[in-house]
Amino acid sequence: MADQFAEIARDYDRMFLRDVETDRRMLVTLLERCGAKTALDCACGTGVHTEILAREGYRVVGSDASESMLEIARTKLSAAGFAVDFYWSSWRDLPEAVPGRYDAVICMGNSLALEPDGPAVTDSLKGMYAMLNEGGDLIVSNTNADRQLADKVDIEVVEPEPDCFLMLVRDFGKEKTAHRYFFIDAASGEPSMRYFRFELLNLTAARMESFTRGAGIEEFTMYGEKDLTPFSQHESERFIMVAGKRAGPQGTWAGGRKWIQLPERA
Repeated sequence: MADQFAEIARDYDRMFLRDVETDRRMLVTLLERCGAKTALDCACGTGVHTEILAREGYRVVGSDASESMLEIARTKLSAAGFAVDFYWSSWRDLPEAVPGRYDAVICMGNSLALEPDGPAVTDSLKGMYAMLNEGGDLIVSNTNADRQLADKVDIEVVEPEPDCFLMLVRDFGKEKTAHRYFFIDAASGEPSMRYFRFELLNLTAARMESFTRGAGIEEFTMYGEKDLTPFSQHESERFIMVAGKRAGPQGTWAGGRKWIQLPERA
Protein backbone atom coordinates (compact mmCIF):
# COMPACT_ATOMS: atom_id res chain seq x y z
CA MET A 1 0.00 0.00 0.00
CA ALA A 2 1.25 3.49 -0.79
CA ASP A 3 2.64 5.53 2.10
CA GLN A 4 0.73 8.79 1.76
CA PHE A 5 2.42 10.11 4.91
CA ALA A 6 5.98 9.60 3.68
CA GLU A 7 6.52 13.30 3.00
CA ILE A 8 4.71 14.74 6.01
CA ALA A 9 6.05 12.32 8.66
CA ARG A 10 9.15 14.33 9.61
CA ASP A 11 7.13 17.52 10.16
CA TYR A 12 4.00 15.94 11.62
CA ASP A 13 4.63 16.55 15.33
CA ARG A 14 5.74 20.11 14.63
CA MET A 15 2.66 20.92 12.56
CA PHE A 16 -0.12 19.67 14.81
CA LEU A 17 -0.50 20.86 18.38
CA ARG A 18 -2.00 18.38 20.85
CA ASP A 19 -3.42 18.73 24.32
CA VAL A 20 -1.72 15.62 25.64
CA GLU A 21 -3.09 16.00 29.17
CA THR A 22 -6.71 16.20 27.94
CA ASP A 23 -6.17 13.13 25.77
CA ARG A 24 -4.60 11.31 28.70
CA ARG A 25 -7.54 12.00 31.01
CA MET A 26 -10.06 10.88 28.38
CA LEU A 27 -8.25 7.65 27.54
CA VAL A 28 -7.56 6.70 31.16
CA THR A 29 -11.20 7.35 32.07
CA LEU A 30 -12.50 5.17 29.24
CA LEU A 31 -9.99 2.38 29.75
CA GLU A 32 -10.66 2.27 33.48
CA ARG A 33 -14.38 1.92 32.78
CA CYS A 34 -13.90 -1.32 30.85
CA GLY A 35 -11.11 -2.55 33.13
CA ALA A 36 -8.53 -2.52 30.33
CA LYS A 37 -4.98 -3.68 30.95
CA THR A 38 -3.89 -4.03 27.32
CA ALA A 39 -4.44 -1.70 24.37
CA LEU A 40 -3.85 -1.48 20.62
CA ASP A 41 -3.28 2.00 19.22
CA CYS A 42 -4.45 1.82 15.57
CA ALA A 43 -3.23 4.49 13.16
CA CYS A 44 -0.77 5.34 15.91
CA GLY A 45 1.15 7.76 13.69
CA THR A 46 4.21 9.09 15.50
CA GLY A 47 3.18 7.34 18.72
CA VAL A 48 1.76 10.23 20.74
CA HIS A 49 -1.11 8.22 22.24
CA THR A 50 0.94 5.04 22.37
CA GLU A 51 3.35 6.86 24.67
CA ILE A 52 0.50 8.22 26.81
CA LEU A 53 -0.75 4.69 27.47
CA ALA A 54 2.74 3.30 28.02
CA ARG A 55 3.43 5.97 30.62
CA GLU A 56 0.15 5.07 32.34
CA GLY A 57 1.31 1.47 32.70
CA TYR A 58 -0.82 -0.18 30.00
CA ARG A 59 0.62 -2.99 27.89
CA VAL A 60 0.26 -1.26 24.55
CA VAL A 61 1.22 -2.00 20.96
CA GLY A 62 0.87 0.28 17.93
CA SER A 63 -0.05 -0.16 14.29
CA ASP A 64 -0.12 2.11 11.27
CA ALA A 65 -0.30 1.85 7.48
CA SER A 66 2.60 4.32 7.15
CA GLU A 67 6.06 2.87 7.69
CA SER A 68 7.42 6.44 7.78
CA MET A 69 5.24 7.29 10.77
CA LEU A 70 6.05 3.98 12.46
CA GLU A 71 9.77 4.67 12.17
CA ILE A 72 9.31 7.90 14.12
CA ALA A 73 7.09 6.18 16.69
CA ARG A 74 9.64 3.40 17.27
CA THR A 75 12.44 5.93 17.74
CA LYS A 76 10.34 8.10 20.06
CA LEU A 77 9.17 5.28 22.35
CA SER A 78 12.60 3.70 22.49
CA ALA A 79 14.19 7.03 23.44
CA ALA A 80 11.58 7.39 26.20
CA GLY A 81 12.56 3.99 27.58
CA PHE A 82 9.52 1.96 26.53
CA ALA A 83 9.71 -1.42 24.80
CA VAL A 84 6.68 -1.23 22.50
CA ASP A 85 5.99 -3.41 19.47
CA PHE A 86 4.79 -1.66 16.31
CA TYR A 87 3.20 -3.32 13.29
CA TRP A 88 2.70 -2.15 9.73
CA SER A 89 -0.97 -2.75 8.93
CA SER A 90 -4.16 -1.24 7.61
CA TRP A 91 -7.21 -1.46 9.87
CA ARG A 92 -8.87 -4.21 7.87
CA ASP A 93 -5.72 -6.36 8.00
CA LEU A 94 -5.22 -6.10 11.75
CA PRO A 95 -6.45 -9.63 12.64
CA GLU A 96 -3.79 -11.13 10.37
CA ALA A 97 -0.99 -8.60 10.90
CA VAL A 98 -1.06 -7.95 14.66
CA PRO A 99 -0.83 -10.84 17.13
CA GLY A 100 -3.14 -11.14 20.12
CA ARG A 101 -6.37 -9.49 21.20
CA TYR A 102 -6.74 -6.45 23.44
CA ASP A 103 -8.94 -5.00 26.15
CA ALA A 104 -9.10 -1.67 24.31
CA VAL A 105 -8.52 -0.61 20.71
CA ILE A 106 -8.14 3.11 20.03
CA CYS A 107 -8.13 5.15 16.83
CA MET A 108 -7.49 8.82 17.49
CA GLY A 109 -7.28 11.98 15.40
CA ASN A 110 -9.01 12.04 12.00
CA SER A 111 -7.40 8.87 10.72
CA LEU A 112 -10.56 6.95 9.84
CA ALA A 113 -11.74 9.75 7.54
CA LEU A 114 -8.76 9.05 5.29
CA GLU A 115 -10.50 5.92 4.00
CA PRO A 116 -11.69 6.33 0.39
CA ASP A 117 -15.38 5.52 0.91
CA GLY A 118 -18.06 4.16 3.22
CA PRO A 119 -17.47 0.44 2.56
CA ALA A 120 -13.79 0.93 3.40
CA VAL A 121 -14.74 2.59 6.71
CA THR A 122 -17.06 -0.33 7.49
CA ASP A 123 -14.31 -2.86 6.74
CA SER A 124 -11.87 -0.89 8.89
CA LEU A 125 -14.29 -0.84 11.82
CA LYS A 126 -14.71 -4.61 11.44
CA GLY A 127 -10.94 -5.06 11.53
CA MET A 128 -10.53 -2.97 14.68
CA TYR A 129 -13.50 -4.53 16.45
CA ALA A 130 -12.16 -8.02 15.76
CA MET A 131 -9.06 -7.16 17.81
CA LEU A 132 -11.06 -6.74 21.03
CA ASN A 133 -11.28 -9.16 23.89
CA GLU A 134 -14.81 -9.77 25.13
CA GLY A 135 -15.65 -6.97 27.55
CA GLY A 136 -13.34 -4.53 25.78
CA ASP A 137 -14.03 -1.20 24.09
CA LEU A 138 -13.26 0.27 20.68
CA ILE A 139 -12.64 4.03 20.94
CA VAL A 140 -12.73 6.10 17.75
CA SER A 141 -12.27 9.88 17.67
CA ASN A 142 -12.88 12.14 14.67
CA THR A 143 -13.88 15.67 13.73
CA ASN A 144 -17.65 16.17 13.76
CA ALA A 145 -18.34 16.74 10.05
CA ASP A 146 -21.89 17.98 10.75
CA ARG A 147 -20.55 21.07 12.47
CA GLN A 148 -17.64 21.46 10.06
CA LEU A 149 -19.97 21.43 7.05
CA ALA A 150 -22.31 23.89 8.76
CA ASP A 151 -19.54 26.34 9.73
CA LYS A 152 -17.50 25.93 6.52
CA VAL A 153 -14.37 27.59 7.85
CA ASP A 154 -12.24 27.33 4.73
CA ILE A 155 -8.97 28.92 5.92
CA GLU A 156 -7.19 28.57 9.25
CA VAL A 157 -3.72 29.77 10.26
CA VAL A 158 -1.92 28.72 13.44
CA GLU A 159 1.62 29.21 14.78
CA PRO A 160 2.53 25.80 16.26
CA GLU A 161 6.07 26.99 17.02
CA PRO A 162 7.69 30.43 17.09
CA ASP A 163 8.23 31.60 13.50
CA CYS A 164 6.50 28.52 12.09
CA PHE A 165 3.05 28.82 10.53
CA LEU A 166 0.55 26.24 9.37
CA MET A 167 -2.15 27.36 6.96
CA LEU A 168 -5.01 24.95 6.30
CA VAL A 169 -7.22 25.54 3.26
CA ARG A 170 -10.37 23.42 3.01
CA ASP A 171 -12.35 22.73 -0.15
CA PHE A 172 -15.71 21.35 0.96
CA GLY A 173 -17.49 18.69 -1.08
CA LYS A 174 -20.59 16.61 -0.44
CA GLU A 175 -18.74 13.35 0.22
CA LYS A 176 -15.21 14.55 1.00
CA THR A 177 -13.34 17.67 2.00
CA ALA A 178 -9.91 18.40 0.54
CA HIS A 179 -7.41 19.60 3.15
CA ARG A 180 -4.41 21.53 1.84
CA TYR A 181 -1.63 22.26 4.32
CA PHE A 182 1.04 24.91 3.83
CA PHE A 183 3.78 24.61 6.46
CA ILE A 184 5.99 27.69 6.54
CA ASP A 185 9.15 27.30 8.58
CA ALA A 186 11.07 30.52 9.23
CA ALA A 187 12.67 29.42 12.48
CA SER A 188 15.84 27.87 11.12
CA GLY A 189 17.35 30.79 9.22
CA GLU A 190 16.40 30.15 5.60
CA PRO A 191 12.57 30.21 5.32
CA SER A 192 10.98 27.21 3.63
CA MET A 193 7.48 26.06 2.76
CA ARG A 194 6.16 22.53 2.37
CA TYR A 195 2.80 21.59 0.91
CA PHE A 196 0.65 18.54 1.68
CA ARG A 197 -2.83 17.57 0.48
CA PHE A 198 -5.28 15.02 1.88
CA GLU A 199 -8.90 14.20 1.17
CA LEU A 200 -11.04 13.30 4.18
CA LEU A 201 -14.47 11.73 4.18
CA ASN A 202 -17.18 13.87 5.75
CA LEU A 203 -17.97 11.59 8.69
CA THR A 204 -21.31 12.97 9.84
CA ALA A 205 -23.14 11.37 12.75
CA ALA A 206 -25.63 9.68 10.41
CA ARG A 207 -22.90 8.26 8.17
CA MET A 208 -20.83 7.07 11.13
CA GLU A 209 -23.87 5.32 12.57
CA SER A 210 -24.55 3.63 9.25
CA PHE A 211 -20.94 2.47 8.84
CA THR A 212 -20.79 1.23 12.43
CA ARG A 213 -24.00 -0.77 12.13
CA GLY A 214 -22.75 -2.12 8.79
CA ALA A 215 -19.72 -3.46 10.65
CA GLY A 216 -22.04 -5.48 12.87
CA ILE A 217 -21.49 -3.24 15.90
CA GLU A 218 -24.83 -2.71 17.63
CA GLU A 219 -23.80 -1.35 21.02
CA PHE A 220 -22.07 2.01 20.94
CA THR A 221 -22.16 5.40 22.62
CA MET A 222 -21.31 8.79 21.18
CA TYR A 223 -19.61 11.47 23.26
CA GLY A 224 -19.20 15.03 22.07
CA GLU A 225 -15.86 16.18 23.43
CA LYS A 226 -12.78 14.79 25.08
CA ASP A 227 -14.27 15.53 28.51
CA LEU A 228 -16.97 12.96 27.58
CA THR A 229 -19.84 15.41 27.59
CA PRO A 230 -22.93 14.49 25.51
CA PHE A 231 -22.61 14.60 21.74
CA SER A 232 -24.33 17.44 19.91
CA GLN A 233 -24.62 17.15 16.15
CA HIS A 234 -24.45 20.92 15.72
CA GLU A 235 -22.24 22.00 18.64
CA SER A 236 -19.59 19.34 19.25
CA GLU A 237 -16.25 19.86 17.52
CA ARG A 238 -15.52 16.12 17.66
CA PHE A 239 -17.17 12.84 18.34
CA ILE A 240 -15.76 10.07 20.47
CA MET A 241 -17.48 6.78 19.68
CA VAL A 242 -17.13 4.00 22.25
CA ALA A 243 -18.25 0.56 21.05
CA GLY A 244 -18.36 -2.20 23.64
CA LYS A 245 -17.86 -5.88 22.90
CA ARG A 246 -20.25 -7.49 25.35
CA ALA A 247 -21.68 -10.93 24.59
CA GLY A 248 -25.33 -11.47 25.50
CA PRO A 249 -27.57 -14.56 25.36
CA GLN A 250 -27.13 -16.80 22.32
CA GLY A 251 -24.17 -14.69 21.24
CA THR A 252 -26.21 -11.54 20.54
CA TRP A 253 -24.91 -8.20 21.63
CA ALA A 254 -26.29 -7.08 24.96
CA GLY A 255 -28.28 -3.87 25.09
CA GLY A 256 -29.02 -3.41 21.40
CA ARG A 257 -28.16 -0.33 19.37
CA LYS A 258 -27.11 2.69 21.36
CA TRP A 259 -26.64 6.12 19.80
CA ILE A 260 -27.13 7.94 23.05
CA GLN A 261 -25.38 10.11 25.57
CA LEU A 262 -24.70 8.42 28.89
CA PRO A 263 -24.02 10.29 32.13
CA GLU A 264 -20.63 10.08 33.76
CA ARG A 265 -20.16 6.98 35.88
CA ALA A 266 -19.50 7.52 39.56
